[in-house]
Amino acid sequence: MNKFKHFLGIDVSKEYFDAVLILNGAKEKPIHNQFANDSKGVKTLNQWLKKQGATSQQTLVCLEHTGMYGKLIIRYLMGFNYSLWVEMSLKIIRSMGLQRGKNDKIDAERIAIYAMKNQQEAIIYKAPSRTVEKIRNLMSLREKLILTKASLIRNSKEMKSLDPEVSKLSDKFQKQTIKGITSDLKQIEKQLDLFIKEDE
Repeated sequence: MNKFKHFLGIDVSKEYFDAVLILNGAKEKPIHNQFANDSKGVKTLNQWLKKQGATSQQTLVCLEHTGMYGKLIIRYLMGFNYSLWVEMSLKIIRSMGLQRGKNDKIDAERIAIYAMKNQQEAIIYKAPSRTVEKIRNLMSLREKLILTKASLIRNSKEMKSLDPEVSKLSDKFQKQTIKGITSDLKQIEKQLDLFIKEDE
């Protein structure tokens, strides 16, 4: 037996997100709206869903795994007690086959249809513990710092063969930055160890 009557597909971007609602499985009559990707926008989405009669108990919300851009939406909708399915985009694309046309509204509608067709396989999102969230954020920062450091070192090596004089100046100006990044990476490692030890 299917638990959900209504299906909401969300296509997320940095500034806004598109939402397409399928009420009572009527995929021929999708309802579209667009909201700002901020706390006010998600609250407005919740009010809009209530007006459409899509209660949190009967509505499955599906969105693609988009990292940073979807975090706010996930946090707020969980607070409003919606069931959330955060799915990998490749799975959605594969399930739909070759599709013509592409824009945010169409993508949101495809996600809603995917949720409706595959609700039996839905994996309801559970928020990670606060410690796991902290570790994820620190790991992301660590990765960015490693890439920045590698880029600076690579740039310095390339410059040596092109212009040795400018290379020396470049090394001089970058030396403190590379040293600072190396120090920051060590501090991040220590903090990661602390988080892990504090949380059994």
